[in-house]
Amino acid sequence: MGDFGNFWRRGDSEGSETVAEVRASSIKGVLPRFNAGKEFKKALDAIEFEKA
Repeated sequence: MGDFGNFWRRGDSEGSETVAEVRASSIKGVLPRFNAGKEFKKALDAIEFEKA
């Protein structure tokens, strides 16, 4: 997404003693994460709030 930011994945799983014990069922979840880039941070700085 260029200067707007980027996404990455975070995974959570159970550990295993050996490679042979690793199973897909050991994966507990995968979540998307976002890191704001320069353009996104500029957009946030430009927000103005007013009482309605």
